[in-house]
Amino acid sequence: MMQSFYGSTACYLFKDDKILFIKFSEKWGQIYASPVGKIDDNETPTECIIREFKEEKGIFSRA
Repeated sequence: MMQSFYGSTACYLFKDDKILFIKFSEKWGQIYASPVGKIDDNETPTECIIREFKEEKGIFSRA
């Protein structure tokens, strides 16, 4: 049985003693988590984090 592996990222954004979490109520019901994601082909971990923040919260939209 062949297994597939892929890279992923998780990032915690801290500001003023607070941490950004996203409420994923539609996907998993009342779950809070940091923006995470699978690293796409030819994408660095940093690029993946920025893309996930854009997709999930619209953060870094001026990058």
